[in-house]
Amino acid sequence: MDTLLRTHSKLEFLPQLHGFSEKACNLSSVRVHSQDLKFGPKKSYLRSGRDNACVKVKASSSALLELVPETKKENLEFELPIYDPSKVTVVDLAVVGGGPAGLAVAQQVSQAGLSVCSIDPFPKLIWPNNYGVWVDEFEAMDLLDCLDTTWSSAVVYIDDQKKKDLVRPYGRVNRNQLKSKMLQKCIYNGVKFHQAKVIKVIHEELKSLLICNDGVTVQAAVVLDATGFSRCLVQYDKPYNPGYQMAYGILAEVEEHPFDVDKMTIFLEETSLVARPGLPMDDIKERMVARLRHLGIKVKSIEEDEHCVIPMGGPLPVLPQRVVGIGGTAGMVHPSTGYMVARTLAAAPIVADSIVRCLDPGRNFLGNKLSAEVWRDLWPIERRRQREFFCFGMDILLKLDLPATRRFFDAFFDLEPRYWHGFLSSRLFLPELIVFGLSLFSHASNTSSLEIMAKGTLPLVNMINNLVQDRE
Repeated sequence: MDTLLRTHSKLEFLPQLHGFSEKACNLSSVRVHSQDLKFGPKKSYLRSGRDNACVKVKASSSALLELVPETKKENLEFELPIYDPSKVTVVDLAVVGGGPAGLAVAQQVSQAGLSVCSIDPFPKLIWPNNYGVWVDEFEAMDLLDCLDTTWSSAVVYIDDQKKKDLVRPYGRVNRNQLKSKMLQKCIYNGVKFHQAKVIKVIHEELKSLLICNDGVTVQAAVVLDATGFSRCLVQYDKPYNPGYQMAYGILAEVEEHPFDVDKMTIFLEETSLVARPGLPMDDIKERMVARLRHLGIKVKSIEEDEHCVIPMGGPLPVLPQRVVGIGGTAGMVHPSTGYMVARTLAAAPIVADSIVRCLDPGRNFLGNKLSAEVWRDLWPIERRRQREFFCFGMDILLKLDLPATRRFFDAFFDLEPRYWHGFLSSRLFLPELIVFGLSLFSHASNTSSLEIMAKGTLPLVNMINNLVQDRE
């Protein structure tokens, strides 16, 4: 692996900033990285404890935001094959949304020789947010060339006195390279692109009509909703009550910083891991300003900023339904961590293979029967049970205060690597997750064990009830 990628300094999970009081159900972190180092999320949560301190923080927040340049949308230099509505043909697959999930499925279905139309308002736009992944996840999908920076290991600071070394390489995704690679393969395979927004879908027995905001109608045998958390077409029949991961990041030139690197341009991100309701973005920005002051980081200029809002947990969509989903719109975000990119890209071949099989002339799978088969392959009972356990984990995290959260993660990262690796990467299924839970409980301190029992009893009952009700 050393011949394929460079590894740099350790990824560090920073300790809590002092002088802030805790707020229930809100876990926060800061990430800082340059080309040689990334300081990643520590699970803490902070809020100004005095009114005058809060006023000062808000004033500093406004000063920081004045450095943010006007947002510039960058496009890739590609000549995309355009969908021709005048031909009035029915494509095999219409993919709504041009993110990683949508392009991955479009690429693989078209590779099988089927006709695909990708519909997105900005098909060449570089994805705005940064993605971080464990290197082994991208290595398994032959995507190491889409990482622009990697770190050989990580350090988690439980508090100011205690830290843990994690020997698992981590990487930052090169968004330009990943999208370029996917677009090139889509173009080579004959995917057609239509620049528009889908506003309505009408289903007939054997095909669906996608009505776009430019007046064009795209007809398709299969419709895939890959629009992320906007949930454009996929339907839900239960109250949508997820937790929310919130983050604000800046790529900034700084005068000084305390990190062991000689770079003065670094990416900083303040994150609330999960809260219900989500922490206001203004609070996240204020926290970043307070964190920078605490760390002695002086920002000279900001090249770009990013805002992230990630729903976590909540109900799955209606299973099955006529429109097929993938990614955020299909409930695929890890409910306990917010991870999704690697999980979604790993699921893309499953969705693509299912669509290709169902469209085989010899199988005669069309309409509702076809979509039901694809949904069944995307969310088999094993994956649904796994997600239920992850939601159980999220519900516990929402209830723990700051000291309890620290004790929880002290035990979590004491586990054998196969357990915390598998949990974070969605590789453990229910029987293994039960062993994982027992192992976590045995590694926890007496205080932490009592906290987990006290806060986790009701979520545990809810999980068991949902598992009993969910059958094939």
